[in-house]
Amino acid sequence: MNRQARQGARAPRTAALLASLLLVGLPLPPASAQQTPATQRDGAPPPAPAGIAETGELEIRGGEPGALVTIDGLGRGELPLAAIRVPAGVHAVRIYKRGFVLFEELIAVEGGRLATLEAHMAELQQTGTLTIVEPRGRRADVLIDNAIVGATPWEGPLAPGSHTVILRGDGNTGTEPVAAPVRVDEVTSLTLAVEELGAELRIEPTPPGAMVAIDGVIVGRGAWSGRLRPGAHEIEVGLDGWVPQRARHNLTHAEAQTLRVALSRDPDAARGGRRETQILLELHAGPAATPSFGGGVAGACNGTCDAGLGVGLQAGLRQTYQLPSGLVYGLELGALHLGQRVTGRPTSATPPGLAPNPGLADDDLALTAFLLGASTGLHLGEQRPISLNLGLGGLVGSVSAARRGTFRTAPRPDHDSADPYEVDVSQRHLALSLYAAPEVRAGLMLAERLEVSVGVQAMLLFMITQPTWDPGRSTVTAAGDGAATFPADPLTGRILLTFTPSLALRYRL
Repeated sequence: MNRQARQGARAPRTAALLASLLLVGLPLPPASAQQTPATQRDGAPPPAPAGIAETGELEIRGGEPGALVTIDGLGRGELPLAAIRVPAGVHAVRIYKRGFVLFEELIAVEGGRLATLEAHMAELQQTGTLTIVEPRGRRADVLIDNAIVGATPWEGPLAPGSHTVILRGDGNTGTEPVAAPVRVDEVTSLTLAVEELGAELRIEPTPPGAMVAIDGVIVGRGAWSGRLRPGAHEIEVGLDGWVPQRARHNLTHAEAQTLRVALSRDPDAARGGRRETQILLELHAGPAATPSFGGGVAGACNGTCDAGLGVGLQAGLRQTYQLPSGLVYGLELGALHLGQRVTGRPTSATPPGLAPNPGLADDDLALTAFLLGASTGLHLGEQRPISLNLGLGGLVGSVSAARRGTFRTAPRPDHDSADPYEVDVSQRHLALSLYAAPEVRAGLMLAERLEVSVGVQAMLLFMITQPTWDPGRSTVTAAGDGAATFPADPLTGRILLTFTPSLALRYRL
């Protein structure tokens, strides 16, 4: 499919420069290094001594033989090249060869020193075709993404994406920057008429790796120099982690102007804050504890028996969405196991029609369940974040009771002695409940996407069904009294409280 574009055409102006970076076909460095040139990592290029126009040398290694080298928009020949003398400072190096991805890099050159740039050029895997003609047949240099690629008429393969095209003719003639969208296996045609451009502008951004756009067309990273029509132009400069700048700048005829734009740090970025909604996975686990199962077993142990602390394990997987404000919401799936031992509890086994048989029972109570629910909360900070969460959901599982003990038959007219006997019986019952679980966590970022945290959660279980010992399901042999049953004691209370200190790993997708 062919597309025609005239010289006066302009891409729609960006609402914000950073949003339009997604359309750029040039490779960008990681956000942490975008603001610095290749040989500098301190956020500023090496200054030249005041009043002295120092020069250094730049050596380009690697690359592809025959590739065209452009430095700061000026052609410097084909690879391989001897060391190139350039002014001290930061320079934008672009290397083009047909069939390869455009190489682009910023490099700082110190006065009197040799700087070395390793150029690694990858072959294009997917391409579209761009054709450029000058309607009156004038010859002009073709710059694509600020790299000289040839002269008009020009046709060649490019990586899919948006590219910036400029024609540079003799003297002050040429074209203003134009955006050229290239799509896979399609042909994009541009017809650009060379004209007299009466004004000249140089834009010098700080940090030197900032992206520059003119009238909505991205012209590349770092300093840009070129000719434009006299009049008002909209200039945008932006870089991830810095507050973007946008302003209208007036150019007059036959005037060369330099515009220096210094960005300021984004306060949110300086605090490590992120502006996009994040998707996170969290895995947490830890020991669980409950003061008491409550009910008619552990809850009835008021100094007459020994009920230890209920202990177990809780683990869960949580998927959440974190908004830029720090608000977090998501879903959680987990598992809980708790056990409590009650020893020496006075109770009785009752044969039908006879007096209760007294004795002391040891009960092992256990709750095993799965949890499914939703959570919401706040995640504050980045390097050492604090999280406040509230989980709400349901629990489904079972409560089991294993009972052992020694009992004695009750005296009766035909048998006046009390015969001892042992019992060993167990039951399992369905457990359904709702839960509410507030939680607080303190974390530490181990890597850009990985956080480790410790925290504590308190969980209130509101039992929908209260598991209760069923006399009809289990009988014991009561010596000469025959079969006997235990009373219908609730195995848990209506509300069960648990505490879980835990360790968690949180990963940002």
